[in-house]
Amino acid sequence: MEQPIIVSLNCIVAGSKYEYEVFTIEISNDKKYELLKHMVKKRLAPLFNSVLSTQIVLRPPPPNRRIFKPMTKISQDFTTSPNENGIYIYVDPPKINFLYLHYQGSGHEVPLF
Repeated sequence: MEQPIIVSLNCIVAGSKYEYEVFTIEISNDKKYELLKHMVKKRLAPLFNSVLSTQIVLRPPPPNRRIFKPMTKISQDFTTSPNENGIYIYVDPPKINFLYLHYQGSGHEVPLF
């Protein structure tokens, strides 16, 4: 069994267009993606303050469409630190769902938040 190492993972929020929006998180590769989600949430505060870490989706760069599963160890994908110039984790923020209050008989819906 290989010894765990600290990997530096360049991350970006999906949809970002600028290189300066890339951020790096260092994490031991024997940890799970679930912990990385917590670290991303903390790093992106206050933007992600109202988001549960379980709602954050981490995935590899396009065109790959798979998702890094929360209970998978990072070492399954990163046995060594990747090239420092690439982007390796795309962060998909959760879609905002609005709850609507429907006034019975009025035909109007009002967003609760």
